[in-house]
Amino acid sequence: RASSELPRRTWSGEWWRGNELGFVVNNPVLWSGSGIVPASIGLGSTMQQHAAIRPFLEDAFSLKVDEVPFLEASVAEFLRERRAAGNLQIPGDLQRFVHQ
Repeated sequence: RASSELPRRTWSGEWWRGNELGFVVNNPVLWSGSGIVPASIGLGSTMQQHAAIRPFLEDAFSLKVDEVPFLEASVAEFLRERRAAGNLQIPGDLQRFVHQ
């Protein structure tokens, strides 16, 4: 029952999930001088803060139309190289490709 109330109560500000990172709960005093209320990293933002910053995050991290040909060519080249090498090691080769 309580979980079904989470969206309504977090949006109203009655509940705040805070800086929960798995079993680690960051102390908000670390961000107390930032002027952000509640003092938190992005994962502890309120619903209103999240709604305000989400469009900027989507714009910053979304694939742009003019980037698609580059990405397609990069993937095709990577797969050709792995085929020529005779193997594709998961996850190592994929990690190297993503982080190159």
